Amino acid sequence: STVYQYTLHISSELPKNKARVAQMANILLEKQMQYKQSGMDVDIITPEEWLMLQDLPIREYMQDRMSIQRDADYMEKVSKVLFAFSGMIKNGVDPRDALAMTAQELKASEQPGAMPPEEMMMEPPVEPGMTGMPPPDFNPSTTGQPPMY
Repeated sequence: STVYQYTLHISSELPKNKARVAQMANILLEKQMQYKQSGMDVDIITPEEWLMLQDLPIREYMQDRMSIQRDADYMEKVSKVLFAFSGMIKNGVDPRDALAMTAQELKASEQPGAMPPEEMMMEPPVEPGMTGMPPPDFNPSTTGQPPMY
């Protein structure tokens, strides 16, 4: 006279098992590296997510350091882009053209196997007619600056 009949399935591979979850994160990271080697930029798992799924005693410290490092990397990248853009403007490139060139260089730098942005974002080539001479209507007496030849 049993009212309920129960069946229990016990396994060491339950999703909440920390070792199993960490192993799955490792597999996902390996798959992601395989995609990147084949030229596909696919983010299956971020390094922060991978670290979150590991059972490490100093995980929180490592996550904080990764966040600080990522912020510093973004600041450096933005700085390089701004300096490259301002350099183009300084060299007489139209701001809209400089913006388009900067966007193209950023897009190209994010492609797998591309040159680093600092090598790509050099000063633009001098176009014919751009000699660095002041415009014909330049009057140094109105600007207080000597002509730049």
